[in-house]
Amino acid sequence: MLYILGMKKLIIIFIVFPFFISCNNAKWTPLLKNNYMRSCIINFIDLSEKAGNKSTNQQARCYCIFSLEKTIELYPNPNEADENLSAADLQLIVDAAIVGLNNVKDLNTCL
Repeated sequence: MLYILGMKKLIIIFIVFPFFISCNNAKWTPLLKNNYMRSCIINFIDLSEKAGNKSTNQQARCYCIFSLEKTIELYPNPNEADENLSAADLQLIVDAAIVGLNNVKDLNTCL
């Protein structure tokens, strides 16, 4: 499994950070998704390097797409994600992102 050690720390940083921007409406706006992705990608690359792994922007992008998809699936309302993120759900998000990344055949499309 790719990046498991670093991802547990990574997910906490990028899951929590984007929601501090305030989401008064109850839907995932393009701005919230963009902030999530930006924070996730930066932290993925940074923590991968600190863990001694060399990752690419495309790997980070794919990981974060899978993570965001799972987060939205679990929390359709971003306010709930901010307020109610549980350790069990956090693990589901990490696992979905890692499995998704490990199954990617083309990093350019994340498919």
